[in-house]
Amino acid sequence: MSMRARWRYQRTGVRISPTPPSENMPEYSIYKQKQPREHYDPNCIFCRIIEGKIPSFHVYKDDSFEAFLDITPLNPGHTIVVPKEHYRWVWDVPEAGKMFEVTRKIAKAMQTALGTEWIVEFVIGEAVEHAHIQLIPRFADDGHGGAINFAARKQLSKEQMEQAAEMLRKALQE
Repeated sequence: MSMRARWRYQRTGVRISPTPPSENMPEYSIYKQKQPREHYDPNCIFCRIIEGKIPSFHVYKDDSFEAFLDITPLNPGHTIVVPKEHYRWVWDVPEAGKMFEVTRKIAKAMQTALGTEWIVEFVIGEAVEHAHIQLIPRFADDGHGGAINFAARKQLSKEQMEQAAEMLRKALQE
């Protein structure tokens, strides 16, 4: 690779690669090469979800963060917000402020989609060693009482999970 091509690749992530010339194809094609994530733990369940190696019910995705439903929810709509890069603690995330802005956006969408003002937020980081924020919608008579009971997990069908994810995605687009 020439110096100019290397410089361009480092700045833009676009690589110019020679291809066999043909009538319909120019001598060079430009393609975007997937960049490896700087911080990644192959043993981390959240990293594997982000990579698409484990199925999930995605609610939100941007360049830096993703949000998906907890598969053992405390209530329908229980969402986990994570950075795409692997960081152990929320305060290690370089864009922690943006992470909380994304969390706020999702919480507001939850209020609209699920018809509740009561959204509980947890930043614990003990169960999974990947920075994350949990958003748990609360409802009257949801089985938790005054405070979240972490033993009171709900069993939701795949259809119920898909419906909750779709409701949240739709509310986020409004």
